[in-house]
Amino acid sequence: MISLNNLRALNLSHKIILKILSVFVPLWLIFHIINLLSCDHGIDPKNWAEPGFSGKITFMGKIPPKDSLYDLRLVVYKKYPPPNFFEFVKFSDSIPLNQNPYQYTMLIQPGTYEYIVVAQQYGPNLFLHWRAVGFYSLLPGKQFPSAITIDENTFLTNIDITVDFDHLPIQPFLNINNTRTLNSYSFY
Repeated sequence: MISLNNLRALNLSHKIILKILSVFVPLWLIFHIINLLSCDHGIDPKNWAEPGFSGKITFMGKIPPKDSLYDLRLVVYKKYPPPNFFEFVKFSDSIPLNQNPYQYTMLIQPGTYEYIVVAQQYGPNLFLHWRAVGFYSLLPGKQFPSAITIDENTFLTNIDITVDFDHLPIQPFLNINNTRTLNSYSFY
């Protein structure tokens, strides 16, 4: 059975809680209304971007047969020429040949990247059978790659690459004999 003293204590507790709520709820509402009114819609996308770059890869020439086209990827290197194929910074998923041109996006840490290349795995050996089939270059004749610099909050566009399967570029990756090759020719 509830005594009269218990009811008075309960009623007093109820009044205290109501008094506290009557002060804090309006303050809470005022704070959030001011916060919402002062909001300028978050971070302006014109002034902020996730670092990276995008472009298109255009394919020309006779596409190699399936037995010599195991994989095709966009690969990014800090230095040119890279010491070997596997010292990359980042690589893409497989590039489909049925989309020409192929639009790509690469998110990457800020930095300078000297070699952005489309690489083809041309044989079954994942560790040996890779070659460059196209790279990003602004230079006439596209004999040498152009570097890009990604700053904090910078996203570059139009980093376009042409892959001409009939005219492959100089191969910068060392082969098993520690030589670099240009098609079937070797040089040191």
